[in-house]
Amino acid sequence: MDAQQFCQEILRIRGQSISLPAAAESALSRVGLSSHVDLPSEISLQAFWRIIDAVEAEGRYRAQLGQELPYHNRIHISETLTALSCMLSIDGQLSPDDRLLALIAMAGHDYSHQGRFADSLHKTQEELTAQLICQNYLDNMHGEFTKVVRELILGTQKDKVKLNHASF
Repeated sequence: MDAQQFCQEILRIRGQSISLPAAAESALSRVGLSSHVDLPSEISLQAFWRIIDAVEAEGRYRAQLGQELPYHNRIHISETLTALSCMLSIDGQLSPDDRLLALIAMAGHDYSHQGRFADSLHKTQEELTAQLICQNYLDNMHGEFTKVVRELILGTQKDKVKLNHASF
């Protein structure tokens, strides 16, 4: 996939009402992970789908109550999974495990987002989310894999984004 195809894919997702599970399946396929099934990756793949199911269920529940967040919602996760998988398919430098860890972090990076400013929380939203994801969905994963996902989620903190961009 080249940069033009990348942009077209993002615009396609934005123009459609694609479900989060469909976006997740496309993301895995785009980076060649649908058939990657050695043991560590299989455990990570199960964790990915558990997170997708949890984000979908939470979003559906909030939507039924009329309380799904306007930004940190299932559409946002679908778009970010699409964007990340497009970038990963262009780059091609990461191992299958690293690609999957990146997708896991992206899938869960806004799970249970409170929709509030950080100063009204006892921890940052990213710290709360990383703790929730690691404790509830990554329990069967290798410790180093869990650490990577945690660091990737923490890297989405607003005050770290500029530093992350400068690093790459």
